Amino acid sequence: MKKTTKNKIPKPAKHIYQFCARLVGLEDKIWRRFEMSYGFSVAKLCYGIMLMFEMRGSHLYRIEYNGKNYGTCIDIDVFDTEELNATEYKLYELELKENDKLLFVYDFGDNWQVEITVEKIIYTEERLNGSNYPKLLEGAGEGIIEDIGGIGILQEFVEENDKGNDVELPEVRWDGEHYKWNYKKFDFEWCKRKAKWIQDMVYRYEYED
Repeated sequence: MKKTTKNKIPKPAKHIYQFCARLVGLEDKIWRRFEMSYGFSVAKLCYGIMLMFEMRGSHLYRIEYNGKNYGTCIDIDVFDTEELNATEYKLYELELKENDKLLFVYDFGDNWQVEITVEKIIYTEERLNGSNYPKLLEGAGEGIIEDIGGIGILQEFVEENDKGNDVELPEVRWDGEHYKWNYKKFDFEWCKRKAKWIQDMVYRYEYED
């Protein structure tokens, strides 16, 4: 995997990005709208997506924007493409504009993809408290299920849910019962609280230490 060094970009006026993230293949059923501070790293945007879409951080990831890939920069030969270290780039260094689109890819086997649209850029004079972000505004649909084979399988599960049926998963709960999955059982308040865990979440341990 090729790597490169970064060019320094001056820190701009304080602003907030409003993003809309949609799971590719189920865009109208599984999505999140949220805000994020301009000073967060690209990696923290990725961790926020993982949290909000039920990704456990057990696979590699990257985010694609403007012809560049930002990811973990693990020294493996899977890709013959240049990859930038997502932890070393702030969001403002991407020089995002309204209506720009980024593509987040997680687990290069199952190949989960989330399209992220920059809906608004909100400039502010107020102090931005990092612990308030990401701030989930709206959303729908439960997140992915790890290691099931990708979006095709999840689409089949969603079809079953739309027929009124839960999908029984192989994973067993503490009480011996199998987990039942239904994308319609999205808990917005729980997802909103969970989205802020990236400040000291396990993803930093998994990908950065």
